[in-house]
Amino acid sequence: MRRPHLWAFLLLLLATRAGATEFPYTAYISSDDVYIRSGPGKNYYPTAKLRRGEAVEVYRHDPGGWYAIRPPVQSFSWVSARQLDLLEDGLASVNTDRAVARVGSLFSEVRDVIQVRLNKNERVELVDTHASGDAKWFKIAPPAGEFRWVYKDYVTRRPPADELVDDESADEEPERPRRRAARRSRDTDRIRLTSGEGDGDDAVDAPIDSPRSATRRGPPADDRKSFITALADVDLDLSAMVAEEITTWSFSDLRLRAERLMRRAPTAIERGQVQQLINKIDRFDRLKARQDALLDTSSSTTSAAAPGRLERPDDPSGPRFDVSGKLSQVAPRKEGSPPFVLLDRRGNVVSYVTPSPNLNLRPYVDRQVGINGQRGFMPEAQKSHITAQHITVLGDEPRRY
Repeated sequence: MRRPHLWAFLLLLLATRAGATEFPYTAYISSDDVYIRSGPGKNYYPTAKLRRGEAVEVYRHDPGGWYAIRPPVQSFSWVSARQLDLLEDGLASVNTDRAVARVGSLFSEVRDVIQVRLNKNERVELVDTHASGDAKWFKIAPPAGEFRWVYKDYVTRRPPADELVDDESADEEPERPRRRAARRSRDTDRIRLTSGEGDGDDAVDAPIDSPRSATRRGPPADDRKSFITALADVDLDLSAMVAEEITTWSFSDLRLRAERLMRRAPTAIERGQVQQLINKIDRFDRLKARQDALLDTSSSTTSAAAPGRLERPDDPSGPRFDVSGKLSQVAPRKEGSPPFVLLDRRGNVVSYVTPSPNLNLRPYVDRQVGINGQRGFMPEAQKSHITAQHITVLGDEPRRY
């Protein structure tokens, strides 16, 4: 009598499994200059940039529309030089239990995110047989279990030959620069340069061939237009660069082009416009230098002893927590911000905390806890951030969840 129900259940089970995604699978980048990140979100620094049509291997779909992928070619991780014994053939042996592997970036030496810990005597492949400039870190091939992340709107399962992509549909992913709109403005007859000095951003509108941009005995019109076009190109390239992640900024080429334009400037007015552009480049360069200094400070302080922190990640003799302190809820909370925060005994913020899926942190609010997970940095708050994977109540008999 129950067989019809049994057959119906089996058919439903088969249909459900048929619609399920099987991992891993191969996908392809569907747009130009797509960032690959060190974690599943914008708060994680970019590690590489892939071009349209490049293949990626997807291992997991994470909340928020982020896909965990195998680290692409040229990816690497950082390991402390004192935790490795160099071997032959570009290999090294880990000499410490639970040595930390930090996710590397092609754009800077930031290394805040930790995904994998290495076992003693484990062998790793050196990407560079020379230590970093401070002789404290080695680059290794990403260890097993380490991922990178790409936003879902920038991958497709169709091979490049079958892919018809509309670039204008790529506006959803937050970190895409608006280059096309900037390029269109090259056809206009005005350039807008923002002053880099003073308290305000006063703008100068200079119409081509206007009395403000030429003198009675000025150079030929073609030369002047060529100069104006070259100046606009540098300004637009600068706008496109600063629309991207600050960790990718590099101004040496733009400044060199601006200095060449200064030597070409036909009149004092044009030289003033170039100087305004150089001032703007210098202003963004100073901003980049401050950001790099903050990231360096964050990296050093997260690995040093601090109030409310029970371990240095690279110290194998310490407790096995990435961060610890009193867990509290963030109130009022902004949309998209982490819901929890760890405080030291003085009430200072140690780290912001976001729970991983299926981990409920509410029962541990107002308790002293130790947390392990994926570490990052929140530039807007200038504080560290951790995606909690395991939590331990600190007490006489720690309990881990």
